[in-house]
Amino acid sequence: MFFVIILHCLGKGGVLDAAKQGTVQYSSAWFLETFAYCAVNIFGMISGYVGYSETPKRTKYSNWILMWLQVVFYGAVTTVIFQLIMPDAVTKKDLFEMFLPVSKELYWYFTAYTALFFLMPLLNAAIRGCTEKQLKQMLIIILVVFVFYDNVTRKFGMEAGYTCLWLILLYLIGAIMKKCRIGEKIKPIPALLGILALVVVSWLWRLYGREIKILGVGVNAKTLVAYTSPTIVFAAMLYIIGFSKISFPRWSEKVIAFMAKGAFAVYLLN
Repeated sequence: MFFVIILHCLGKGGVLDAAKQGTVQYSSAWFLETFAYCAVNIFGMISGYVGYSETPKRTKYSNWILMWLQVVFYGAVTTVIFQLIMPDAVTKKDLFEMFLPVSKELYWYFTAYTALFFLMPLLNAAIRGCTEKQLKQMLIIILVVFVFYDNVTRKFGMEAGYTCLWLILLYLIGAIMKKCRIGEKIKPIPALLGILALVVVSWLWRLYGREIKILGVGVNAKTLVAYTSPTIVFAAMLYIIGFSKISFPRWSEKVIAFMAKGAFAVYLLN
């Protein structure tokens, strides 16, 4: 979530647009952007890594209802605050739409997650029914077709990762990593070094990359800084692998669990 805030401050905050190309500010801003870009992929993979289990579990639809209430509550609070501070910035349409966050797609991630949430039981059942060999084949297909190929061609409706389909694929990656113990031999420090290497490659390509076209298919300087970028996806996978190996003291687990509940609220307020 800290990474998400960085992305919003740099993008919506205007930092990237204000920084002049070729300056230290420009390079620094894009390094932060690149370093934080795997945030959404991490969230999606965590959903699969934590949400999947070998034994079927009852779907708690109340969890989604609570998330929906959070969205409406914080939407109402911020709208009222803007109504008081900047009355001209708030319209009757805004007041109406805050009660329809999914239909009006006020928060793209929550809208995409809604579709994923109701599919989770079916996705989990499908994964349970597959062998490890089949799941590894599925992982390879996802990476080759929807990460490497689609990131260049944009042929399968990924829309750079701002879709429910992308969240579903991230969920599958996380669940497959858990069931097949992907990366179980990778320790936290090598995982961290791998993340840094992938970030540096993406960052340098963003600064110095050139457009290259072969048979009508091309890459440009923006290709590796996207949710569907291979380097960004692999960095997120290494985050999951690295942090899954870390043991936390019992007392800190309760603190982490408490803090985690507020992460979604941070996104909504930001």
